[in-house]
Amino acid sequence: IWTAMDSLSPLKERVLAKAKSVGASASASAHAAAEASSLARAAAVAKLQEIQHMADSASTSVDSSLARAAAAQSAGEEKKFDPDYVDPALLNAQTTKEITTKLAEMIAEHEATEAQWRESTADLEAKLAQQLKEHEDTLQIKDGELVQYAGKISDLEKQIEAGAEEQTRKAEEVLKEKEGEMAKSKEVIDALEAEIAALKEQLSDKTQQGAAHTETIAKLQTDISALETRVKAEEDKLTAAHEDFAKEKADLEAQVRDCAAERRKLHNTIQELRGNVRVFARVRPFLSGDGAADGEQPSVVPKADGVSLKLRLKGDEKKEYDFSFDEVFKPDISQEAVFAEVSEFVQSALDGYNVCLFSYGQTGSGKTHTMQGAGLGDERGIIPRAIERVGAYKAELEAQGWEYEMRVSFLEIYNETIRDLLRDEEIGEKKHEIKVNPDGSRLVTDLTIRPLEPTDAEAVKDVMDTAAKYRTTSATNMNDVSSRSHSVFTLHLTAVHKKSNQRLKGMLNLCDLAGSERLKRSGVSGDQAKEAMSINKSLSALATVFVSIGSKAGHVPYRNSKLTWLLQPSLSGDGKTLMLCNLSPTELSSQESLSSLRFASQVNQVELGQAKRSISDVGSKNGEGGGKTPPRRQGSGSSLASPPPSSRLTQSTNSSTKK
Repeated sequence: IWTAMDSLSPLKERVLAKAKSVGASASASAHAAAEASSLARAAAVAKLQEIQHMADSASTSVDSSLARAAAAQSAGEEKKFDPDYVDPALLNAQTTKEITTKLAEMIAEHEATEAQWRESTADLEAKLAQQLKEHEDTLQIKDGELVQYAGKISDLEKQIEAGAEEQTRKAEEVLKEKEGEMAKSKEVIDALEAEIAALKEQLSDKTQQGAAHTETIAKLQTDISALETRVKAEEDKLTAAHEDFAKEKADLEAQVRDCAAERRKLHNTIQELRGNVRVFARVRPFLSGDGAADGEQPSVVPKADGVSLKLRLKGDEKKEYDFSFDEVFKPDISQEAVFAEVSEFVQSALDGYNVCLFSYGQTGSGKTHTMQGAGLGDERGIIPRAIERVGAYKAELEAQGWEYEMRVSFLEIYNETIRDLLRDEEIGEKKHEIKVNPDGSRLVTDLTIRPLEPTDAEAVKDVMDTAAKYRTTSATNMNDVSSRSHSVFTLHLTAVHKKSNQRLKGMLNLCDLAGSERLKRSGVSGDQAKEAMSINKSLSALATVFVSIGSKAGHVPYRNSKLTWLLQPSLSGDGKTLMLCNLSPTELSSQESLSSLRFASQVNQVELGQAKRSISDVGSKNGEGGGKTPPRRQGSGSSLASPPPSSRLTQSTNSSTKK
């Protein structure tokens, strides 16, 4: 506040100085105008005096001439010729004329000068009046500013006074508080001094007691030395026990490896006892796009036993059908619970078996949701969860000495044409063909195979996103995002155990089949109608293959579609197969659900025969070298499925018998 007042004082002085300067300027202008007016009047008076003088001179000259003429006449003298003689009358007239002319000129000049003077005087007076007006306005503004500054100064002075009073009050309060603290501190100091005195007395007593305890301390030191000797002996015993424990641990680890091998054997035996072709059924919940009324009952109802369900047909037929499968999932089941039932098939692939899982059902029944799911949370499907499970199980097996190499491929069969879903380019898709290797495995030419670390979540997400980007889908009356092709995700597994000199090869095929549909209900036409006919044709070929296998026909028509021809190794007895039948709960889908359940029931009766494990010695012909990372794309093709020949398990035994 004091700083603000100090800064206002120079401002006030500058305002007063400016007012004085304005007044002085106005006075100077008025003085100059008066001086100019005085000079103009003096000049005019001088001119008038000069004209009067000339008139007087002329009048005197005329009077003189007239006098001379009169004298001459009175003398009677005769006129004589005089060259200098001038007639007085003529001279008088001429002089009068000249004087009159001169006088008129001088009067005109005087009037003009007087007019100029008056004009100049008027201009000066106007300018002077304007300057005076401006100076008066400026003085009024400055007076207003001075009043404002005076008000501010008054407010600041009041604030200073109020602040000083507040500070004084606070200072008095602080002073009182500090005085109270000082009083308390004095009391504490007095108490501490008393305590120090008491402690000094206790110290004196303890010093006397310390002398008495010296002998006790010496005795305790002797006991400590004896205890240290005993501890050293116990440490030696503990070291020996550690060595024994290490040996026992090594023996237990060997037993764990043997138990793991036995567990895999028992697990696969259980799978074989259950049947090589297992069928699960899953009923999805009602969705907002189904148009179901509030309280509508589903047409497909799972039963409480978890292995059977009932299908209700309404309308004219009003029939009920009962079906039983290996597992039936209710609509409220989670993705995690579904995967828990199929995870043992993933384990079989790691154990060296060729495994295939089909997701079957009509369009809009939830096949893609079951296989691929959504995002990275609880809604993940079987494919990303299978990769995660492989990563976890792989870590356990690597701790037992196994070395795993994993690669993935992803393709779709669209209108009987194979497309690579992991390609880099959006255009320029190559033509892919299915070829058969001498050992019966299938080869898809120019198919992308990516090395994949199953614990790398970003790499797994990239695989799923790339495949979803290229997958062929379109909207129909039954599904806004209807898959228009069959997709096949394949996980290629190779494991080597150097100590036991063994090599395992496993294959996990996860198939998301396009949904069967009726053209009348789906409402498709044009290219979509061709897609629907191609889908139904390939699904019919798949059904024919299963029927032929179930009836043990001499010929199985695998070549009727690219799908069955590609997956023949998984369907012909060398592998393990599971079909997951997806069902819609809506009444409109009941006929399609009945067809799907009948087909699933037929598949559930099919026995493919005992699955064969792909295992060989590391150095045998069937091995493929020592664990090199394969190239991402193989120019001549990449194996989609590699089932071992039927004699693979008994190869070493038969060879020794022949010898």
